Amino acid sequence: MTRTNVVAAIAVLWVLGFVRYVWWRVFSYQGIPKTIPWAGAATGGLVSRAKASIRSFLGLREMLLDGYREV
Repeated sequence: MTRTNVVAAIAVLWVLGFVRYVWWRVFSYQGIPKTIPWAGAATGGLVSRAKASIRSFLGLREMLLDGYREV
């Protein structure tokens, strides 16, 4: 293998690892019980927790206020 191929292989592995990590962080429940309400997440939606996780990066203040109002 040439140096270019090695660098390309490492870059591909890094990108795949990063995509897997983002997928796991956004779409996993991470051991949180279903009884705990998620601020900004619709009840029973297939990707509701994923949407709430993504929104937490962009609008933390609104998410906290939404959670405060729900409790």
